[in-house]
Amino acid sequence: MITKNFKNFNFLLISIVFLSSIFLISNYNLYLSKFVRTYLYLVVLFCCLYVFLIYKNKMPRVLLINFLLIYLITIIAQELVIRSDYTWSTLEKVDIERRSGNDTYPVVKAATWLYEIPLPTINDKEFFPLSNPSYSNITLCRENNGWQNYQSDRFGFRNNDLVWDESLIENLFIGDSFTVGYCVPEENHFIHIFEENSKTLRLGNQTGPLTQLGVFLEYIVAQEVHVERIFWVFSENDIYNTIENRAADIDVELESQFLVGYLNGEIQNLANKQDIISSELKTTILENTSSVNWSVRSPKEYSVTKRFTGLYFILKIEEFISYRFLNKELNNSYDYPKPNSNLSDEYRLELFNETLNKINKYSLENNSELYILFLPSKSQLEKDLPHPLKSSAIQIAKDNNFKIIDFEPVFRSTKNELSELFGTGHYSVLGYSLIIDELNKVFNLKNS
Repeated sequence: MITKNFKNFNFLLISIVFLSSIFLISNYNLYLSKFVRTYLYLVVLFCCLYVFLIYKNKMPRVLLINFLLIYLITIIAQELVIRSDYTWSTLEKVDIERRSGNDTYPVVKAATWLYEIPLPTINDKEFFPLSNPSYSNITLCRENNGWQNYQSDRFGFRNNDLVWDESLIENLFIGDSFTVGYCVPEENHFIHIFEENSKTLRLGNQTGPLTQLGVFLEYIVAQEVHVERIFWVFSENDIYNTIENRAADIDVELESQFLVGYLNGEIQNLANKQDIISSELKTTILENTSSVNWSVRSPKEYSVTKRFTGLYFILKIEEFISYRFLNKELNNSYDYPKPNSNLSDEYRLELFNETLNKINKYSLENNSELYILFLPSKSQLEKDLPHPLKSSAIQIAKDNNFKIIDFEPVFRSTKNELSELFGTGHYSVLGYSLIIDELNKVFNLKNS
């Protein structure tokens, strides 16, 4: 009877471990719900109880059987992982693509140039990049919908390059990663509905207000581009970060003399140097990212030793757990700086006002409509508290002739769970659809 029960329970354990492992491998690109996470925790708990309580007198045999089983599953799963090019890291993905012969570059945010990578130079003179290499395949990010990338335009942004040849731009979007399109397919992004109906430019980067002002001055004002409607996409971390111990974007930007210079109207004339800039960007990025040792983690270069010790798979499991369960950001290798505690809220708002004032000045000279889109963050919605500086920021926007489109009420009124509306940090397809629906109501885009 004991032997029969032993076999039955051992078979049950084998089945649970095997099926759970297969589930994790086959669904690595999905956001795991609370139900699934709870299930996986229960699997671990069951296995522990099984080993230590039910078969305490047969411990050696049980441990040996299950060690061999898990080792076998590890080797099989490792092969599946290798063949699927599974990775969450942007730099690793770029490494894989380049080893395959694809001329690919990682998207680089402004904070990277401030803290991690030395500024590129032209004729031994440093410059501060505001975009990515032009006419290049840019690896963007991965959250819920697989890897997203884009072909950059002549200035390194995510646009149809031919739009720059138009004498009049109907819609211009200035903003951070949400404006770029992190991290959904292009057809699911809210700017795409404008691109389908009008001549639209998006000048987005993973940045804050000063960088966005710089982008506007360098590529719109200096190039004498005429715009009918300007959309300033405002994220909560632009001037105040509700995530504890994280700097706001404007805190980081004040570390750069180039970015501060935009408040005084100083420009670098980046658009007229784009060919040289693009070449320097590629060299600088590759020199600094290639120093990362991907030999352990790259599917193209894993050794027999690493394969049969399960090291590669263990690293992948660690990466998966860190990314999905601990919310560890693995999109790049750069740590976000700590907040500057010396900055007062009043000063942040003053800088924000200076920024919008310059946009307003352009609009008065060119008869442009101004809109500001307030996008709520996951952390803000989770705390169920208003953004500390939002009401003041809205008043500043109104004083500078911006019309307000606030999406926070839209997100708070939906019956969907936050886990359904967000990926790791950005909106999911469903989250972006809420924005699309609201914009369709305001601008009647579906009928245009």
